[in-house]
Amino acid sequence: MELADRAGRGAGLRTHNLRGASALTELGSSLDDLLEDSAAPITFRRPWLEAWVAAFTDFEPWAIAVYDGPRLDGVALLGRRRRLGHTEIVPMGHGPSDAVRLPTRNKEGVEALATALVEALAALRGPWRLVVGQIPAGDSVASRVANAWPDAELGPGDGSPALALGPGDTLEDHASTGYMKHVRRGWRLLERLGDEVALTFVREADDVARLLPELGEVRRRRDAALQRGAEPDQPEFARFLQVALVALARRSEVEIAVLRVGGRCAGYAICLVDGSAFRLWQTSFDPEWRDASPGRLILAASVERVLAQGGFDQYDFMRGVYDWKMALADTIVPSGRLLAWSSGRLRAAEGAARGLRARLRRGGTG
Repeated sequence: MELADRAGRGAGLRTHNLRGASALTELGSSLDDLLEDSAAPITFRRPWLEAWVAAFTDFEPWAIAVYDGPRLDGVALLGRRRRLGHTEIVPMGHGPSDAVRLPTRNKEGVEALATALVEALAALRGPWRLVVGQIPAGDSVASRVANAWPDAELGPGDGSPALALGPGDTLEDHASTGYMKHVRRGWRLLERLGDEVALTFVREADDVARLLPELGEVRRRRDAALQRGAEPDQPEFARFLQVALVALARRSEVEIAVLRVGGRCAGYAICLVDGSAFRLWQTSFDPEWRDASPGRLILAASVERVLAQGGFDQYDFMRGVYDWKMALADTIVPSGRLLAWSSGRLRAAEGAARGLRARLRRGGTG
């Protein structure tokens, strides 16, 4: 690990620049305190980020931390790697994380962290590109970085549909008559097959670990049917899944809904238990049972179960605005995305490449 230390511009503030696999360990419990105090979501807390660092080893962890005495007042948790002739810089958790933070405690921490991040970027050698997506819309640190760096921009990220839950609510309070009719039809279709139909909810760590290979096979069949790429099946993603979900299961922060037909997995939903929020992180189903809409059946059962349990005020469908989510959601939580380039030349080249790809997708060059 490389450690750099300099006086911050705010009174009493200092910044540390930590690099290497031990960066999270070096930040220690002060990081946990900051993330808790800033209400960071489960996909941007230590167990999740440690799993990402362990799995995505092509990225070098990089933490820019702001201290007020011994207290951590702000931090940018990043990863960087060489790619296509430049340094790619992303937040820790890049890829699997649906929500990212640049957490700070106060206005002074915001100013110091933004300044430290800009200065750290300016000190990098060679071309680089920074992408920090899925931050809260209007994030103060990102806004200051975008204003301070000449080749930077702050735009919208992907929205996250969500459903507010109230005491005594039922699924019928949030679902349309047509939605409920579709759910009942799906269950009838499965029952007519003559095989045993079972929906279970898995939370124990050992059971989660045993289940993951089977879920991966379901996802691959679904992706093949949709002619999707194989990105989720990269070895890094598989390693992350195994480490992160088992670690969270040991903390009672994972619940996997599994629908079986004749003993075979017809679909699943991986959910994260995050305080008073219940978050749907990943779901898929075997296309063999598509006529019964197994994904809808699992989602409806999951929401119904959460309502019956009580203690939750939000069902978060997480990143991506899709019709099947909006059928139950009552709001969309916006997000932001910070982009920055080492130079206007690199920014222009990337813009030209994006334009070319868009024209090729449209089937022309004009």
